[in-house]
Amino acid sequence: MGFELKQEIGMLRSRMIYNNPVKKLRLHRFYRSWIQPGYLCFDIGAHIGAQSATWLKLGANVIAVEPNPRLFSYLKKRFRNKPQIHLHQEAIGEKPGKLALHISSIAPTVSTMADADWRTTIHDRSSFDVQWDRQHIAEVITLQQLIDQYGVPDFIKLDVEDFEYPALLGLQTAVPFLSFEYFSYLKEQSTRCIHRLETLGSYQYNVSFREYFELSFDQWMSATEILQWVSERDPDAFSGDIYARLAAK
Repeated sequence: MGFELKQEIGMLRSRMIYNNPVKKLRLHRFYRSWIQPGYLCFDIGAHIGAQSATWLKLGANVIAVEPNPRLFSYLKKRFRNKPQIHLHQEAIGEKPGKLALHISSIAPTVSTMADADWRTTIHDRSSFDVQWDRQHIAEVITLQQLIDQYGVPDFIKLDVEDFEYPALLGLQTAVPFLSFEYFSYLKEQSTRCIHRLETLGSYQYNVSFREYFELSFDQWMSATEILQWVSERDPDAFSGDIYARLAAK
């Protein structure tokens, strides 16, 4: 099977997963409690724009960043009549430049700039034979560059397949609220992200398992508590997203 055909199958798979009514309802219920009209949101690793679409419906202004050319083409068509969203076909990293994006045609959601060790780990833990079958040399910008251009966002969703830490190294501003993906079997990556955030400000943390889009704990945790939670997490337990909000002064 050729790359182009596999890529279109991968796109169809992503659209079936992320554009289904149940997923859309979960996203809307989850975000409506804190995304207000006029908010500025950064969708870093926008994929097919599921979060971006939800935020637009809630009245937010959106900056969506997606380096995968096929996904970016889809985003341009999806949001072509939406002036409240600005699209960037770059990757986010520690500093401007160029880096190789490893594209998985059949599973575009795991396309990544992470190293071979991470890709091997994901392959070995996947339920099917995920492969990264093409490279794309992506332009890299930083979160701080986006802030300098658009202003401090009210929320950042960071989902860049093990490139969250380099992305956070390119951030010099404490933002009010953000999330980043975590893997229970890759504790060091989550720990580094939390330590990085704490150099920018004092944050409180919560967790959403898998893609359920609901906070798992009634009480938000301190940095010390979330670091302990990460360290004690069963490597075979659900992964998901860690949410961080600036602690009230």
